[in-house]
Amino acid sequence: MKFIKITFVCVSFLLAFIAVVPSANATDVFLVYAGEDKSIKKEVEDSLAKDFKVKSYNVDLLALADYSGKQKAISKISKAKLVVFIKDKAAEILDKGSFPNVFSVTSGKDIDNVIAMINSKGYVLILSDAYGNLSAIPSLKLKDIYLRTEVELNGVKVNPVHLPEDNPLRIAFVDNIIGMSSEELKQYWLKDGSKNVPPKSLSSEELVIKYIARKKGSIGYVSRTTAESSNLKIIEIK
Repeated sequence: MKFIKITFVCVSFLLAFIAVVPSANATDVFLVYAGEDKSIKKEVEDSLAKDFKVKSYNVDLLALADYSGKQKAISKISKAKLVVFIKDKAAEILDKGSFPNVFSVTSGKDIDNVIAMINSKGYVLILSDAYGNLSAIPSLKLKDIYLRTEVELNGVKVNPVHLPEDNPLRIAFVDNIIGMSSEELKQYWLKDGSKNVPPKSLSSEELVIKYIARKKGSIGYVSRTTAESSNLKIIEIK
């Protein structure tokens, strides 16, 4: 009986240890797609599988799912380092706004941007020190700041900056936060009837870091890797 108790305690401890230690084989990328876009999913998957651990999820499985079913799917997919939505239908069925680190593709040609996003660990928001103890910003407010419909943040005149149009981090930021493609954002500024000027674009993450460090009220985004090597404050996007 004593042997059985000792064995039970050891097994219980081992199971608890496994539960709290992160898996060394955590998924790098979760591809979310609709059945009609299976060929694009396969193309992206084949390109990524050489260097990354990839899983996929067909959102057609959620067609009859209730709220609980969708939440379970979101919880499962969110564990990946990057969630990639294949075309628009997948994003319509499973809200991509539910994921902290997400990217959208329309064809296998976008693969280089996906790889860049994985290696950069996604984007984070950084601020100048003019904003005091500000620790988080709602995504809708951030959208308004970048569309120039909001001019202040925490009582300070805000000065947003972008990365170049073809930078994967900018593509993801504009898609996730502003809710537009690069072309749609261009059209927005062309049609904007006000005298607002689009946020300045800087050619590299290093220049964004330097600009924010010296310009009061500036705000921008860079990769997590770059942000963590700087002295600037990283802000949560809610």
